[in-house]
Amino acid sequence: MLRGCLCMGRIPELRSMKASSLKPELYNEISEFFSSVKPDFAISGRMSLYTIYNRLKGAKERLRAKRLKRAEELIRAICAAAEAARDLRAGRMAGAERNGKRGGFTKKNRDQPTLTLHISMEIEAKFAQLGITDRKAMERVLSFIGEEEFSKRHASVLSELPERAYRPFFSSMPDFLTTPRFYEALSSIAQKMRIIDRLAEKRGGAPIGLDYTRDPQALLLTMQHISAAAKLDKVIGEIRPAGMGMEEARRFGELLTDPEMLRSVLERAGFASLSFSGANSYACIRKGRGGALEGITIIDKGVRYSPATVSIMLSQAGVTRKDLKEGLFA
Repeated sequence: MLRGCLCMGRIPELRSMKASSLKPELYNEISEFFSSVKPDFAISGRMSLYTIYNRLKGAKERLRAKRLKRAEELIRAICAAAEAARDLRAGRMAGAERNGKRGGFTKKNRDQPTLTLHISMEIEAKFAQLGITDRKAMERVLSFIGEEEFSKRHASVLSELPERAYRPFFSSMPDFLTTPRFYEALSSIAQKMRIIDRLAEKRGGAPIGLDYTRDPQALLLTMQHISAAAKLDKVIGEIRPAGMGMEEARRFGELLTDPEMLRSVLERAGFASLSFSGANSYACIRKGRGGALEGITIIDKGVRYSPATVSIMLSQAGVTRKDLKEGLFA
């Protein structure tokens, strides 16, 4: 097992170093690891290694042997990077002292030359459309994925997200474009955005901490965090019949965590349910006049949902409090 104190002496380096300072191979390995064990969490070049280190340590507690070993390897690699940074800084300080005594090189000519990529006006305009204007960020992204892949990802962003979401998001986190499982991660972000929009529509504004136009990091929150902003308990309290105690009403509400009961309530609210995906899931769909789609949600059979997740599913499907009251208490 990995010793808990492995990185303790290197915490200052971890706090000051950014993910973008890692070698591209290690950056990609860490990104791919999180994509497989924690899809809702994505690293960015601006994220500190201390944050990533803590996330890896937290993930260890829930991983099986094979992935646990991989998490420990990545933690060791991050610690080695921090140690290398410390040694490099110590070496530079010693060199500076020696050169100072000898009247030697200035900092300017001790620095190594940097490689500058040529970026066409077309590619630069695409970056600008996403809100990315920092030249170093552009070069970093292109060095990871190349112009052709960047153009594909740029097109997917425009098709999946509205400008109010993608400009603040990518202007603050340009390195998200280098995420290995980018299209899957982008789809997850788009789903979370739609859920937040639905909550904002129902409540007259985004819940506290979920206004992604002001704080783009909200779109990187896990579904568990987002669901906490839409607790079913509050809704059940508002729709319970007169004379019914809260405990009894809560028991009714908890029935919705069962997929069959949830489907039954949606059907009483005017939804039609269809089995699909090898009969492992239900698609619950409600249509209005002229066949216009009014609401849709997917229910997985054999899954016991949390009350907060049920609340989000109902909100996403457009279920009103009247629908819910009639479906539960009629």
